[in-house]
Amino acid sequence: MNYKIDKSSLFRDNSLVSITEKLKNGHLTLDELLTCSLKSYQRYDCLYNSLIQFHIPKHTSKLDHDPLFGVPFVAKDIMNTKGFKTQMGSLLWKDFEPGNNARLVDSIINKGGTLIGKSVTSEFAIHSPNITVNPYNKNHKVGTSSSGSAVSVATGIVPFALATQTGGSITRPASFCGVFGMKPTYGLIPRTGILKTTDTLDNPGFISSQLYSLKLLLECSRVRGENYPYVFKNIDCINYNKNPNKFRIGLIKTPVWSSACDYVKLALSKLIEKIKAQSKYEFVEIQEISELDLAHQQHSTIYDKCISHYFAREYSKSPDLVSNPTRNMIERGLLITPEAYSQAISYQSFITQKINLLLSEFDAVLSIATSSSAPLLSQEELPDPSLIWTMTGVPSICVPLGNCPKGLPFGVQFISSKYSDFQLINCLEQMADDHLIQSSPAKLPDQFYST
Repeated sequence: MNYKIDKSSLFRDNSLVSITEKLKNGHLTLDELLTCSLKSYQRYDCLYNSLIQFHIPKHTSKLDHDPLFGVPFVAKDIMNTKGFKTQMGSLLWKDFEPGNNARLVDSIINKGGTLIGKSVTSEFAIHSPNITVNPYNKNHKVGTSSSGSAVSVATGIVPFALATQTGGSITRPASFCGVFGMKPTYGLIPRTGILKTTDTLDNPGFISSQLYSLKLLLECSRVRGENYPYVFKNIDCINYNKNPNKFRIGLIKTPVWSSACDYVKLALSKLIEKIKAQSKYEFVEIQEISELDLAHQQHSTIYDKCISHYFAREYSKSPDLVSNPTRNMIERGLLITPEAYSQAISYQSFITQKINLLLSEFDAVLSIATSSSAPLLSQEELPDPSLIWTMTGVPSICVPLGNCPKGLPFGVQFISSKYSDFQLINCLEQMADDHLIQSSPAKLPDQFYST
């Protein structure tokens, strides 16, 4: 294969199934596959800083029946990795070598994936700005802690990257970088060996260049079997590849709807009109849920309290090596009483049950992914509903939707009830087949290719 990045790349233009088929058919070798990653890394990472570490392993022998046969990927730098440091975006943990892999990393490797690097994250995967640059415009934000994972996919270094979400850290960078982000049902992907920040919110997932890669990624990373009774009952024991005769699609605006830019609302309205025009889809706008007005406040209570608990040692030991955003969260969390935290957890339980009951009536529900495209570095990000879907533990998938007047991409978010992850993917694949939504990433700006 004569490797050349023109206005496309192997990883941006092909699903994981397509890539592995090329390998198995002899149209692509493992060396050529990994050279794609290397060339993209050499050309773009010095400009966009998506990876904190990069290394192509010398021994890449794989079994050609592995579903991820040879495919390169990167892991967010809060996931334990053998052969790579795990520094968690923190000066306090610089050069830490865990000596083992997070269970999620092992799951991907055991399915044939090739770990080639660690993606840049914010300090302790919280809110501190990092060095990653938005490939659409360097003067605009990338979006919270999974920024390196999103940019490594957007720039074609890898076809997918492992990420995590506690608020909006998968959805937001996926939206700002014009790629696909999936946060599965809470508990569907194991968290062993991944930095813990918030017990009831931390959720591993992935960022991908292709919609049609999500199902395979979920199958390769999720738990299964009778030791996981909810998963066994709701996923293992059903035929989730069977589609309904008619898909029921909803729209839920949430309290942040008023914050969204007009171009986001317009793009979403156009998508809804296209859905309504096809007979195989039934569309329903969901009435406002007043209890969601408390979601952002209660999420903050849970998040801040847990951060103050889990990072008290770093704060007390070397406060000068802890960033201001993290320090502020710790100090807020220390002021939260056990009673207030308990009330927030009770709210989370209540709203989770209410939202899941509501979503169970739909195959997919539309929601804003972000309220705008990536804001300027000097601007605050507008509130979005991502943390609501994190708090309720439901699966969510961010899909590129359009571009703002400046040409920067933004996405739309689809959610469904817990454990209906595969049905949600099936619905979105059908929508892509019907040309309602994109299945490939947003087009990169022309100046990207001239660098």
